[in-house]
Amino acid sequence: MNLVFNIARTYEHEFTSNNLIKSDMVIDRVTMKGESPGTCLVLDRVNNMQERRQSPLVVLNEEFTENAHMNVVVPKSRKWSFSLTDKTGATIALPMPITVCIHFYTINES
Repeated sequence: MNLVFNIARTYEHEFTSNNLIKSDMVIDRVTMKGESPGTCLVLDRVNNMQERRQSPLVVLNEEFTENAHMNVVVPKSRKWSFSLTDKTGATIALPMPITVCIHFYTINES
């Protein structure tokens, strides 16, 4: 399955995987169109500090190419977000919207 969204003027896009697919999902690949060189797509849990978990969950395209398989598991009951940073982890301004396509499959369907 694919999840396609735009990151426009703000640097972040939030989802709750339970609302989307009602099961755990495994991110297989990420495709980005319109990103600037040095842009990192970061997947993180929302309210991560309250859950006392390490942040971020994963930097998706720092070491992976678009065709690399990642197998990142995203639990169904978690709110999570994608954000854009530079290599140092600082948020960046967007000169134009970026289209992101997440290729995933589901596990533990209910």
